[in-house]
Amino acid sequence: MTSAVRRLAGATTALALCVPCVSSADTDRTAILQAARSLVRVEASGNGARTNVGTGVTIAPGKVLTNCHVTHDASIVRIARGGLHFDARAQLDDTLHDLCLLSVPSLELQPVPIGRSSDLGTGQPVVAIGFTGGYELQYTDGIVKALHPMDGARVIQSTTAFTSGASGGGLFDHAGRLVGVLTFRLRGGNAHFFAMPIEWIASRIDDAAHFTRIEPHTTGSAFWQKPVDSLPLFMQAAHLEAGGRWDDLLGVAARWIADDGASPSAWYARGRALEELARAAPAIEALERSVALDPRSSDAWYRLGLAYLFDRRPDDARRAHRSLLDLDRELAGSLADRAAAEFQLKL
Repeated sequence: MTSAVRRLAGATTALALCVPCVSSADTDRTAILQAARSLVRVEASGNGARTNVGTGVTIAPGKVLTNCHVTHDASIVRIARGGLHFDARAQLDDTLHDLCLLSVPSLELQPVPIGRSSDLGTGQPVVAIGFTGGYELQYTDGIVKALHPMDGARVIQSTTAFTSGASGGGLFDHAGRLVGVLTFRLRGGNAHFFAMPIEWIASRIDDAAHFTRIEPHTTGSAFWQKPVDSLPLFMQAAHLEAGGRWDDLLGVAARWIADDGASPSAWYARGRALEELARAAPAIEALERSVALDPRSSDAWYRLGLAYLFDRRPDDARRAHRSLLDLDRELAGSLADRAAAEFQLKL
């Protein structure tokens, strides 16, 4: 067994032991291991700058998908796999969505199976795989926290933590299908990790006419790199929640609801802000609307349970707790602990 395979096998063993809320029955570990064999290290350099390192996923014969921010300033892109290096010959870039498809004709790896973000649901288990730290493949189990409609697909927000070296890595569903590309994270909490939906690039895999030579990108920045006021509303809300700017969050939530009143995340943002502003009745109304639209949102049930506690509604708090037990036992335990400590109530 080669050292590379040993490292991969060790990572797979660790995967089976992490995050107890995601059981081995939920995820096909063999499929995840098979998918991991199609991931590569992307090394991008040029113009005297240091080499930028990220991750890539083989999605077609001789085609590697990564983030444009990994290759943004590069005139030379090399793919590393198992101690070998392969030169990328051309690229197809979608800078706005931060997805760059590299043509690597000499690379012979089995492509990963392709899924769809549209098949995901809140609370569904997912696995992130990437070169965290830039050196070895690492795996992170997690769940989908929210799905944000954008440009005909859904940006995936999950609890699958990753760092910069994993940019361009794969987010896989329970069956080992690629559903997203690990792209950016926001500070604050453990659920602010975002993957770009595979649908944005899947239809362009064979678009040979639009591949160009490897050179620095000149078409601007990705949507998530824009100034805060120009970000999509779901990102503005995440920034404001992380910063505790509740009045501003209430304003963004109002705009979001006006734009898409069927978004459970928009109603959650409103409820979250109202809760922190000590406006219990409208907070409960907003959070009840959120869980009605998405009954599998553990965060919304948790905040709703707390709002019921503060509004002295123990029976409703118990109902929220029962819902949480089926979704996230850790959050359910946290709600029960707060009920006991702050309200002397057993849920």
